[in-house]
Amino acid sequence: MSTDVKSWISQALLCGVWCLWQATCSADLVLEVSDVSIPYGGTGFVDVLVYSNAATGDSLAFWDMTFEITGSVTNGSLDFDSTQQDISGIASPVPYVFSGNSGGYGTIIPGVNPPDLTFTDFTGDGSDATLVFNNRYLLARISLVHSATGGSLAIGDQFTVSLVDSSFTYDPSGSSTTTLSNPTVSFTVFVTAPEPSALGVLLPGLGLAMWLRRRRQMIAGQSGGMD
Repeated sequence: MSTDVKSWISQALLCGVWCLWQATCSADLVLEVSDVSIPYGGTGFVDVLVYSNAATGDSLAFWDMTFEITGSVTNGSLDFDSTQQDISGIASPVPYVFSGNSGGYGTIIPGVNPPDLTFTDFTGDGSDATLVFNNRYLLARISLVHSATGGSLAIGDQFTVSLVDSSFTYDPSGSSTTTLSNPTVSFTVFVTAPEPSALGVLLPGLGLAMWLRRRRQMIAGQSGGMD
């Protein structure tokens, strides 16, 4: 084999190793959320999942996230439920990211206009948790509640829940930061028709509105027929 060919092969191998190193070092954590429908005047929740897109996986020792709700409140409002579920003990089917080693999963609802919600947790023993490449882990569960002020007009309303701040660190001292590949993740909440159990509350109001409308039409018709 000639010297030129050997040199070319060596350069190609070095280039391949460099590209692999770059891909590994530039890997991030990825968050996953889905849009959700909530019945008029009802409740619902959305799970926030996290996974590593690094072939070697990622480490995590502390995290916090703050979400914010935006949308029109003309016909009703969407808020974070004052009682958020503690998911730190969930081990399956999708395990909590610090399952068995949670230092204190907690939530804070500090803001009212617009409403926001902060989640936070850290490993109980201060060690790093390992996120295996492409494996999904449960990070947070956002419980939501809808309040309607405009009657059935609230059906069809949409709200957006967005991640507005976050921090992900690893190593016992928490001084090394892991970046998110999608730090502006958000999802849409659709307000739908109420559950059957709630129809008993909604229908009387709708019936009254229809009766008033028919009465106004009758009065208008009578007035129009007068000489």
